[in-house]
Amino acid sequence: MPARNLSEHARRAYEADLGDLVTFLQQRGIRLIKEVGLPNLLWYQAEMDRRGYQDSTRKRKTYAIKNFFGFLAHNQIVAANPAARLIPPLANGKDPRYLSAEEYRCLRLAASHHARDAAIIEVFLQTGMRLSELAGLTLDDIDIPQHITRSSEGGGT
Repeated sequence: MPARNLSEHARRAYEADLGDLVTFLQQRGIRLIKEVGLPNLLWYQAEMDRRGYQDSTRKRKTYAIKNFFGFLAHNQIVAANPAARLIPPLANGKDPRYLSAEEYRCLRLAASHHARDAAIIEVFLQTGMRLSELAGLTLDDIDIPQHITRSSEGGGT
């Protein structure tokens, strides 16, 4: 990790955060990194919540996990990044606000007269990707026959 110019304190925290995850996974019989999936990581997040970890701690640990698996996927050590869709807790501890059914309908209706806007809104609503990820999409990121949309991981990774 020296390439990221982290302080010694940050490096130790990062190692401890990943060590906690490894311990959690090993206690549940997961020994190989390729066995880790999003459900395991969500379970770990729930366990941190159950233990009463502060939002800031859970957020830091989640970003450490996202960065680690992003690194593994980028270097093709794992086939896919199971942490790509992992959502860290909000800093203020509030749950994200979701659109009501009426707001959802109105948003789609407002964009329905413009094909470009309708496509952007539909991708945003159906994928759950961040606005920054959506803004960075190109046509090469969309595979219509396979129903796949690829995006960067965002969040500084």
